[in-house]
Amino acid sequence: MKKLLIGLAIFSTQAFAASGLSGTYYNPPADTTGWWDGFSLTADYLKSNPTPSGTFTATNINYGGGDTSSIVSFLGSDGASFSGTNGNLSDGVIVLKGWIDLAAGSTTLSVGHDDGFRMFVDGANVAQYNCCGTTDVAFNFATAGWHEFELDYNNAMYGNYSGGANFSLSQNGQTISASSLSTTSPVPEPGNIAMLMAGLGLIGAVARRRSMN
Repeated sequence: MKKLLIGLAIFSTQAFAASGLSGTYYNPPADTTGWWDGFSLTADYLKSNPTPSGTFTATNINYGGGDTSSIVSFLGSDGASFSGTNGNLSDGVIVLKGWIDLAAGSTTLSVGHDDGFRMFVDGANVAQYNCCGTTDVAFNFATAGWHEFELDYNNAMYGNYSGGANFSLSQNGQTISASSLSTTSPVPEPGNIAMLMAGLGLIGAVARRRSMN
């Protein structure tokens, strides 16, 4: 019985992970770079500054505002989950991590970005752009399933002027549902499945023994 309860607890924790992606926000001192010419400079910044200015949960990735918007304002409805320093978006960086459920066959993820972004799927850097517009990233999977996912955004061209800023994610032309995103792996580890099956086997043995009495 104890094995079953432990197995079920672990299984349910992973199978029903929170919807959305884990978001982190980094706020360099305003206008430190002037013009981040290439996402590689943003990547270098993240490596040398690993501590975020704030965290949030990304469930409605359709963000917009201006270069001088506060991060809470920029995040829209997701701003309610923000915890940290509500800094200015100028030269700001957003990193979203988690898991994404992608269908079998042809799937297109579209990223609206002003300014740059990069995307990782299953650890591979599948797209990287400096600026600006809407970029389609096409996939073709043999089977449907969950994939490790990361999407990074920078508002990196504030140096000499201010204007609009946006960051969005859609799937096959539709706003992506939070239920297609997960903050942690929704796929149980093999060891946890084995523990669950062992617990179920134990319960089955107890039930059989009781039926024989």
